[in-house]
Amino acid sequence: MEDIVSEMCSISDKVGDFSGFTPDKLLLETEKALSITELYDPHMKLIDLQDSKGETQNEEETMRTKLEGMESELSTLEKDVQRYQERQEKQERDLTQMFARRLSGSFVVFMFLESAGRRRSLLASPRRM
Repeated sequence: MEDIVSEMCSISDKVGDFSGFTPDKLLLETEKALSITELYDPHMKLIDLQDSKGETQNEEETMRTKLEGMESELSTLEKDVQRYQERQEKQERDLTQMFARRLSGSFVVFMFLESAGRRRSLLASPRRM
């Protein structure tokens, strides 16, 4: 008789527990209580897969955000590189022009001095040319 009363109390406790469950939890507990492993085990696997899918989606979103940030940074760096290269090219052009001006000025002075020297030498010895 005590076994029957104990079993009835156990059933009553379980029914009381079941009344507070959400529909999802109620389904799982029913599968577990009825020992329907061919339903419970795959159901648990589906729940785990769904949780895993949510984590994967969160990771994907995080990666997308990082990718967008990196692409933006890359774009900025590419613009910086382009400005740097343009500045370098301008400096090279300016240096080349400055060097050419100095060289042409030096060449004129050299030619003037050389021709003046020739004139002197021509005056000193007319045979020499």
